Amino acid sequence: MGCDIHIYTEANITVNGKEKWWNVDDWRLNPYFGEDYEPEYSHKSVYSGRNYELFAYIANVRNYGEVESAGFDRGLPENVSEAVKREFDWWEYDAHTPGWCTLAELKKLSRKTLTTKRQGYVAKEEAKNFKENGTLPTAWAQGVSNKENYEWLKWEDKCNCFDSLIENLDERKREVFWIFDKERDDNSMDDKIRIIFWFDN
Repeated sequence: MGCDIHIYTEANITVNGKEKWWNVDDWRLNPYFGEDYEPEYSHKSVYSGRNYELFAYIANVRNYGEVESAGFDRGLPENVSEAVKREFDWWEYDAHTPGWCTLAELKKLSRKTLTTKRQGYVAKEEAKNFKENGTLPTAWAQGVSNKENYEWLKWEDKCNCFDSLIENLDERKREVFWIFDKERDDNSMDDKIRIIFWFDN
C-alpha cells in the first residue's frame, strides 16, 4: 500500500494587532461538496507527490535508503492554526506521524543533504550500465515479482527531493509577506513560514 503526505502551510503574521500562526493555503470551492463526504472546500497544497526519499528525510517514513532523518516528525505544534487542526482531526486514526518544520529548517536540511543513498531492484541492463559506465539507474523498486530480470543495487546520487517543496514554499512566502521582487528576497522571513504535515497509508 502506498503512503501519501498531507502538507498545509502556515505563516506567523500579525492580524488586527495579534501575532500568531495562520493558515495561508489556497482553498477552492469543491463542486462535489455533499457527495460521499466531500468537503465544501478543496485544499491546494504547496506540494503534491509521493517521494519516499523526502518522507524519509523529514520524518523517517518509508526510509528504504536508511537516511538520517531530520526528526521533523515532532507532532503538531501547540500553536497550530485552527484550520489545520480541524483538517488533522478529520483524518482521525488514518493520519500518522504528524510534524512540522519552517522553511529555514527545510533549506538547512537540503544544504546538508547534497547526496543521498539509494538502493533497490534495478533492471539487469541498467545494472550493467551502472557497473561498466557509472550510468545511474533511472528506475528501481523495493520489491519485484520476477527477480531473475533484476539486480539489487546500492548507489549514491544527487539529492533533489526538496527542490519543488522549497520552491513552492518560497513562492508562498513571497505572496504572504508582499515580497514582489524575487531578487530582493533576503530569506529573512524563512522562519516565519512553515509546513504542517502528516501521512496516511
